[in-house]
Amino acid sequence: MLCFYKEDEGVDIRQEDYRDPEKIREDITKLNDAAESVLAELPAGSRREQLSYLNRYLTEHNSYRDGEPDAASRNPLTALMGSTGENGPVCEGYARAMKILCDRAAIPCVLVNGDAYHEKDGTPEPHMWNSVQLENGLWYGLDVTWNDPVVRDGDGNRISGAASGYEDEEYFLTGANTESDGFRFADSHVAVNDVTENGLHFLNGPVLAADAHPEYVVRVETEGETKHYASLEKAFEEANGKEARITLLHSVSLSRTVAPDAGTDWILDLNGYAIVGQTENDSFLFAVGKNAALTVSGLSDSARITTNGSLFAAAGGTVQLQFQK
Repeated sequence: MLCFYKEDEGVDIRQEDYRDPEKIREDITKLNDAAESVLAELPAGSRREQLSYLNRYLTEHNSYRDGEPDAASRNPLTALMGSTGENGPVCEGYARAMKILCDRAAIPCVLVNGDAYHEKDGTPEPHMWNSVQLENGLWYGLDVTWNDPVVRDGDGNRISGAASGYEDEEYFLTGANTESDGFRFADSHVAVNDVTENGLHFLNGPVLAADAHPEYVVRVETEGETKHYASLEKAFEEANGKEARITLLHSVSLSRTVAPDAGTDWILDLNGYAIVGQTENDSFLFAVGKNAALTVSGLSDSARITTNGSLFAAAGGTVQLQFQK
């Protein structure tokens, strides 16, 4: 419990911008509208897919504040509405905006503040970032601010605008031991969690996983169950003989021929990505099983189907595979 004492009647600990009830109501409405607008396009996939979208939205609609931080730059509303230049957010604004969006998307997320080190023996600076929990129960680091770096041209001038083209996921779902430029995340992001300046702090936040979250390439949905896999071969193996929707989350390659058993009934959703893989004789690596029939439907105009006997590859739409005895 924190106790505040004042000696004069004129003391007001509230932020100067939020002493007027009407201003408070106005900005609550703005924040709610901005958050709902962002979440309207949230993908329905895994938490990794959703967090990637949220990270991308915040980095592509903002640029780090050009100038000294102020109350507005720390306000999550600034980042949620998209702000640049001298009106842009600082790390606290980015991190608090991510926290609000994760809360509304039912993704476990906490704020972490502490010391950031850009060099191993460098001078730390105050910083704020997030820890998020994925479906495997483990927690990972997410630094939206460092995923939206300040970029300068050859003359040293800062590149202006929300989308500089240098937005990335270098500090996205990292583990404590994940290295960037030879520097562990746990060493570049040292949690302090101050409650008051030069006063109370706590270190009982969630412990990060040792390693970065694996980059899942495929989602398999069977009746009542959804699983994610880092390889397409493993996904096909687990879905063999079942009715399943298999969704590609990235362009993937096959290292061996896949021949589902008769009786398998799959919907293969390419989600805009492609299956790539060739054998020595230049044949695609997906083979229809013996005594099985292949049905293709629902392709977009830009889709392509390449067949070679019972082998096929497809991109740009949804392919329905029906295997029958």
